[in-house]
Amino acid sequence: MKFLKIKVKIDNIGGKTHYSYPQPEYDMLKIVFGPLYEGGLEDNLPDIWARGSKEHSFEYILVGAKNENIEQALANPDIEELVEEDFRLLGNKWHGPAVEKITDDKKVLSVVAKFVRGDKLEQEDLDVLDPNSSAKGITKSLSFDERLNISKTDFPN
Repeated sequence: MKFLKIKVKIDNIGGKTHYSYPQPEYDMLKIVFGPLYEGGLEDNLPDIWARGSKEHSFEYILVGAKNENIEQALANPDIEELVEEDFRLLGNKWHGPAVEKITDDKKVLSVVAKFVRGDKLEQEDLDVLDPNSSAKGITKSLSFDERLNISKTDFPN
């Protein structure tokens, strides 16, 4: 997998955001990871707007792509290959931390009610509260590194 940082132009027209990707190179890529947008976290938006204005600016995205057509894509100055270490550094900055989410509030409330009543919690109940369990209840999103590691396993080249 090749690690790419791509410049994407942003135009706000009539209150709607339009993204322009480097063409035809972007469409040539066989993307297997991403895209991850720099502007995905609100903390990054001031940096993006500082490059232009709220009407016309650009941001970067990160993608992992198969080796096919890479040389043609890299001929475009808006597409840059990164070493994996730099790709991970930016990805972790733009992705934000893994977060816990409630995927089944009824199950979570049921287990909490059992606990408050002093009822014995079974393993199934504990799994509902365990974000690392596959059970519905509380789950945890994957970090950038975890997502990338899965993609690297699925698409080694």
